[in-house]
Amino acid sequence: GLIIQAYDWWGKIHEKKGPDVEKRDFIVSKDMIGEEYFPACIKKILNGMEDGKKRGLFILLNFFKSINWKDEDIEKRIKEWNAKNREPLGVSYIQGQINWAKKQKESILPPNCSTKAYYSDLRIACNPDVCKKFKNPVNCAKWNEKISKKQQKVEKK
Repeated sequence: GLIIQAYDWWGKIHEKKGPDVEKRDFIVSKDMIGEEYFPACIKKILNGMEDGKKRGLFILLNFFKSINWKDEDIEKRIKEWNAKNREPLGVSYIQGQINWAKKQKESILPPNCSTKAYYSDLRIACNPDVCKKFKNPVNCAKWNEKISKKQQKVEKK
């Protein structure tokens, strides 16, 4: 206990501050991103799962929060997803996870695409070219939406 407190104190005293320390915050867009822009890995989860449903739920909750979905929309979509699962997760488990997600003040990104235990092991990974281009499914969804909106502007001209 005392040694850990000493390390914590030393770390606070010697914490790097100033212009050489770069702090980057994840910026959540103001608009909700529609399902048509979701990467393949998220769409595969939403089609229902046999194995890894708890990991799938974790990915979905963090993904939806990160793309600015409202709590009621998240809850509705999660319940729809759970009904598609071969063996749905328990209602109380789902509700507990949804309630936890609602209490989070800041968005937490879902696991990165390179996290094998989530995407590769669950056999939901996107095409390798997509995974190389984007670090996280949220980045992919935002990029898909941005490109689509640019194309719509060009078509209007």
